[in-house]
Amino acid sequence: MKFINRSSVPEPDSLDLSNPKSNASKELRAARAFLRTTSKKNFKFSAYKKGIDVSNSLNSLFQGICAYCESNFESTSPGDVEHYRPKSKVKEEKTHPGYWWIAADWKNLLMSCTDCNRGRYHNYYDATKAECFLSEKKQIQGKECSFPVLGPSYAMHEGEDLEQEDPLLIDPTKRNPEDHLEWKIINKLPLLTPITCGDQPDPHGKATIEILGLNRRGLVEHRLSTLEAAQISLSFIQDDFIEIAQSTDENEIRKSLHKAMSGFGKIYRLAETNKPYASMIKSYLDMEKEKLIQNYSELLSKLQAESVTAENDGQS
Repeated sequence: MKFINRSSVPEPDSLDLSNPKSNASKELRAARAFLRTTSKKNFKFSAYKKGIDVSNSLNSLFQGICAYCESNFESTSPGDVEHYRPKSKVKEEKTHPGYWWIAADWKNLLMSCTDCNRGRYHNYYDATKAECFLSEKKQIQGKECSFPVLGPSYAMHEGEDLEQEDPLLIDPTKRNPEDHLEWKIINKLPLLTPITCGDQPDPHGKATIEILGLNRRGLVEHRLSTLEAAQISLSFIQDDFIEIAQSTDENEIRKSLHKAMSGFGKIYRLAETNKPYASMIKSYLDMEKEKLIQNYSELLSKLQAESVTAENDGQS
């Protein structure tokens, strides 16, 4: 999961609640009237998917990548328009009517793949310990209408302050996932884990992984194929560093180092925002790059020391 800057894309005109003629404003008035006259919760919201400007804005913002798991769904499906705060009910609070008053609020809409948005049975990798294992039984994972909060209470009615809630589920357009989640490679598998504070897992990271199923089997194995492509490319760069280690020619060392750094630049294209699993690739490459630079720094110091020794021997 990666941070997405919502302000980079303007709010669609059809969702402009300050305009009484917009689709969103018309629907909000209709929803208020409906809920005043009935206790039923089956009002059909459609403004969030009616305007072509909404789909265009969502596509521009998320670029065919799921806001939660970073899978590319564009080639196989249009994706789901996901309500971060559920519009009709809340799984964890049975008396909650749903956040119907923000059903067409631009700030509440994300693009999601089907498996992150809808509940389905999955096997999943449990990475709560140093080792990981595949669950024996399938478990329903996917957000559906789940929305747990850490705060003392929910905003239950229109006009109540949503900022008083502390949602456990990470909204990547408001909260930076890097503050709560980290990538680990366990048993060669790329797994998303909550950052630990002392010996306790970050509650937002833990809940987000569990609710969405961010280590579900199919997703992990698809991420693995992307990681392996980066690992193969990286192996060629590691060969360049082997050449550096074996060479005593400063020009050859400089040439090989330039080639290696250029190669890193090309691999980092896999971590661009419109690429699937970009946060995983960036985390992996940052770590490997740091290792290689450290190794090269040690090698350079060694070469410099050998050069000084040879110079002294020549003078004696």
